[in-house]
Amino acid sequence: MGMNTMNSKKNILLVLTVSIIALCCVMLSGCGDDRDALQRILAEEEIVFGIEPDKLPLSFETGGDPVGLSVDIAKELAYRLDVEPRFVFVSASDARAALDEGEIDLFVNLPSPGQKEEATMQTVDAGIDYRQIMVVPSDSDVSRLYDLKGGTLAIISGSDAAAALDEAEVFKSELEGIIWCEIASEQFEAISSGRADAMLVDEPVYLYIMNGVDSDYEVLGDVISRTRLIIAMNQRDTRLAQRIQSLYDDMESDGTLGRIRSDWIG
Repeated sequence: MGMNTMNSKKNILLVLTVSIIALCCVMLSGCGDDRDALQRILAEEEIVFGIEPDKLPLSFETGGDPVGLSVDIAKELAYRLDVEPRFVFVSASDARAALDEGEIDLFVNLPSPGQKEEATMQTVDAGIDYRQIMVVPSDSDVSRLYDLKGGTLAIISGSDAAAALDEAEVFKSELEGIIWCEIASEQFEAISSGRADAMLVDEPVYLYIMNGVDSDYEVLGDVISRTRLIIAMNQRDTRLAQRIQSLYDDMESDGTLGRIRSDWIG
């Protein structure tokens, strides 16, 4: 009877031991799936970049191929990792979900969603301010936002600048009118012809259009909105983030990032 009891206890201990070992294996497997994204990327020799669609001059399509400032940065990162880049167009609002679901490895030049949201991701500062700026003709009497009270503004429908204007409720309410445009050239036409007193535009767009061109326009010192661009990764991808940060620092120090930025925004 005593022997049977001892055997039963041994069996119970054996079952518990096996269960604990199995649980540890599952946990370790989960941690491994706590994805060594960097190891996978290097093994598969491919990295998947998320970029925004139709985001001049950051990322857009020409002849079916992605081009832009973000694309050139991504290609340089891939080159330094010795892997092939693949690009997926993802809207900024869907970036977090695409990272969490593993559709992309990182998102290049995401407008910062704010400190609270950034805390849920691994990030690298892209070193580019992303402002919504006010542009006027060089001979304009407008020198500050206050001067636009009762004035007319030209703005692209659906742009980040339009979203920023919606946030500036008091300023928007004091405007006489808004001319909605489809592309930046329509904004320039509106202020050149006098139909609008100023245009509100995403700064990279303005810098891209004016790159290498003698400008007849002035940028007001006041801005409607200001944020910065980041490279975003899944929060679990610590090793990948460390490698990207190191590569990005190298690209900054050896002048590569400066040359890429100069090519697109001067």
